Amino acid sequence: MLPPVLISSAVLLTLFYFIDRHYALEDEILPRDPSPDSALKIHGKRNFFLLAAVVGAVLLSGIWKPGISFDILGSHYELQNLVRDGLLLAITAVSIKITPKQVRAGNEFNWDPIAEVGKLFLGIFITIAPVLAILKAGEHGAMAGIVALVHDSSGNPVNTMYFWMSGLLSAFLDNAPTYLVFFNLAGGDPQALMTGHLFHTLLAVSMGSVFMGALSYIGNAPNFMVKAIAEQRKVPHARLLRLHGLVLRHTRSPLYPAHPLSSSCGRFSKPRIHKSLPAYRRQAFKQSEPINAVR
Repeated sequence: MLPPVLISSAVLLTLFYFIDRHYALEDEILPRDPSPDSALKIHGKRNFFLLAAVVGAVLLSGIWKPGISFDILGSHYELQNLVRDGLLLAITAVSIKITPKQVRAGNEFNWDPIAEVGKLFLGIFITIAPVLAILKAGEHGAMAGIVALVHDSSGNPVNTMYFWMSGLLSAFLDNAPTYLVFFNLAGGDPQALMTGHLFHTLLAVSMGSVFMGALSYIGNAPNFMVKAIAEQRKVPHARLLRLHGLVLRHTRSPLYPAHPLSSSCGRFSKPRIHKSLPAYRRQAFKQSEPINAVR
């Protein structure tokens, strides 16, 4: 993941430098700031420890594998994921308890924007369930055409297509559900995708889902939270859209030349077929190779 991130960062930093320099030369900049200086203060610093606890809880669920799972209302849950979610809820409760009320009041904090985005994601993940079921059917399902677009005639994943298709979907859908869709389209096997022969396919999906989320206003769920906060502050919606368009003009265009360069990073090696793949993707292969045979 490091090469495409470095490429995109280098392109953005270089272009933003010249854009900022251009506007800095145009504006009338005072030689000295006339406003009085005041000491920088951060209130609620104890929450930094809770942020570290959030990161620790997430890492715990990825490292700790007790091999215990539960079936709840027809859904399969692993113990480490339940522990992680419980810890996150507990950390949230602790933060609410220990943070002074005047800190949240000063930030005009309330739950409405979070509730709005929560409802949005609830709807997305409910409606995405049948889509994932159709994708698991592969070439025998209703989305056989999409499956054929991202795989060649031998069943090998075409990483460039994974990059661009996940990116285009991410432009109109948040990157989390986009990642989930293409993760399942690539087979849905965490071992093969994260550490095995499909590593570069997962890399292509990750890059596309993350890098192209800013191509449209609805491509990132936080935009809806910003909209809800702005409306509570009585900011007219039309003014907010104009501001967002200005931001996109200066952030989206510089990313365009970086996308083709980033997509090439997902083609460093060609994945090999393994027996864990769905039958429709290994039908031309009679023998498979072990995962550890591929870097």
